[in-house]
Amino acid sequence: RALRLGIGPTRSGYCAMASEDTHAVCISSMPGNFCSTTGQGGWCAPYVGGPWCICMWAYANFVEAHGCDSLSVNLAATDKAGICSKIIDDVGGGGYHLGEAKKCLQC
Repeated sequence: RALRLGIGPTRSGYCAMASEDTHAVCISSMPGNFCSTTGQGGWCAPYVGGPWCICMWAYANFVEAHGCDSLSVNLAATDKAGICSKIIDDVGGGGYHLGEAKKCLQC
């Protein structure tokens, strides 16, 4: 499935911006239980089944609950290097530990 051009900070289909410290992971398909698993209310509903940029803390939280294979990551559109350089999400995740996310991204 091709990326929707409407995702990402510049709506270009990419979650990472080389000029900024990004914290997003590009997933290929938003699972129906993403918002409930990560405690984010119901904003996900319109995006279920499609690609989306998710915060690294939410990615870590989801894969802790469901395993690395539960989300398909588009690494070409993800700031893997930025995420791999961190221990905690100091951008928007309130210090959430990224150990499982880094394992799943093979940092």
